[in-house]
Amino acid sequence: MAKSKRLSFRSRAHTAAATLALLLLAPLASECGGLWAQNYTDVLRYSRVDPLGSSRSIGLGGAMTALGADLGTMWSNPAGLGMYRQSDFSLSLSLGAGGAKTQALDESSIDATPHVILPQFGLALTYPLTLADFEHATLAVGYTKLNDFHERAFWTAEAEGGSMTEEFAGGAQGTGWQSLFNLDAYYIEPAWNAYLIDLVDPDVDGVYAPAYTDGPVTHALRRESKGQMGETTIALGTTYRKRLHMGLSIGFTSVDLVREELYKENGFAETSDLQEWTIKDELEVSGAGMHWGAGFIYQFQGLRIGASYRSGERLKIDDYYQVTVHSMLTSVPSGYNSESPLSYIQYKVRTPRRYSLGAAWTLGKVAVVSMDWQGVNFARASFSTNDFAQNYVDGINNEVQEMLQHANILRAGLEIRATEFWRVRAGGGYESAPSINATDEGERAWASLGCGYRKDNWYVSGNYRHRMSSEEGRMFASAPYETSAQLGLGLLTVTGGVRF
Repeated sequence: MAKSKRLSFRSRAHTAAATLALLLLAPLASECGGLWAQNYTDVLRYSRVDPLGSSRSIGLGGAMTALGADLGTMWSNPAGLGMYRQSDFSLSLSLGAGGAKTQALDESSIDATPHVILPQFGLALTYPLTLADFEHATLAVGYTKLNDFHERAFWTAEAEGGSMTEEFAGGAQGTGWQSLFNLDAYYIEPAWNAYLIDLVDPDVDGVYAPAYTDGPVTHALRRESKGQMGETTIALGTTYRKRLHMGLSIGFTSVDLVREELYKENGFAETSDLQEWTIKDELEVSGAGMHWGAGFIYQFQGLRIGASYRSGERLKIDDYYQVTVHSMLTSVPSGYNSESPLSYIQYKVRTPRRYSLGAAWTLGKVAVVSMDWQGVNFARASFSTNDFAQNYVDGINNEVQEMLQHANILRAGLEIRATEFWRVRAGGGYESAPSINATDEGERAWASLGCGYRKDNWYVSGNYRHRMSSEEGRMFASAPYETSAQLGLGLLTVTGGVRF
């Protein structure tokens, strides 16, 4: 590559004409930049939830559709509020660690990020009624964590050949260097600015070579995210003739997510001018939406049957995205930095409806067994925005229908009354994969174990819950090998409350 000549014409032509074009095109690029970022995975991110709740509901694996008198039922089935005979206030706190055990070629890594979250708090006020068939009603307001986005994962491997710079060069072929911004302002154009690709011949525009090819290279990828998705719920429950519990709810959802992915290459051959380079993707998301829900529980002798329905959330999302590239060269020790435009996209996601069925058996005063099924058709979710052309929006929705599928969620729990005051709980669950793409996070499973103490009008309980899932993929699209990760999220939760 003719690096010295390129430096000469670049310093004049690119900083004059191309910088002017950059200023003129920046607003358009900011609107269109998401063309490289938005796809069906954005819809899946907010459609797939992992609700927490009180320590009791977590300890029972989340199997609360046919149970009640617990603020953890506001998400699963508001009819459970009809079982209250007293008012209730409770607060939960969790210490968590979200991480992964990763594998890339012969290299394995383990990493995690500790954090503290508020999985649930709420207030339930129970009022007597003067109606013959309805003795009381309960109005509740509470917050439930739907998704804990905290996660840290790291992959690294030493390979013989296979640099992402080759991918940049391949994508740029046939496009003049002054038009790379319009081709891809988020990857290829920053790679050009950082000298990760160059013209093979300065006199022949549109033919590029990568900064490195054919030789030893170390790949490394670090992914870290933090944030949460939560729901503030207002719900009302009552009981008809002491057997039929009914409930309605309306929920207001909030989303906050910060994600960073840092990819690095080094360990090149000694003859390479390129010594090390990195590319950092930064995503910051905030949003809000709402939904409604309804359910019932019918109580037989020792058996309760429950069912609930949740409408999909209508979420309005603000999405900020930027890419930064840095390179270090032997010929230029200070290296080069290049940033993409800051992309701001506003879009809406309609998450799918959820249907739940549950059953609970009371074994005298000794134990309670609870089981739930929930069905979600993720292919029924949708995406919309005014920032993209309609044909691109249609393409995302086609991806949703083609790549996502119906998932079944099973939950089960057991509560044993060990003594007059102590309860022991164990539970777990399983969710089938919502996507047919193996590179997405697949099926999930979780297990929990805990206990609770209740005396007079106060109670305290605690449990540990661990969620497991896996994913496969590559550090970049043309990487010469696949990677894998065993993802885990552990939560130690304590709940305290008082009834009055």
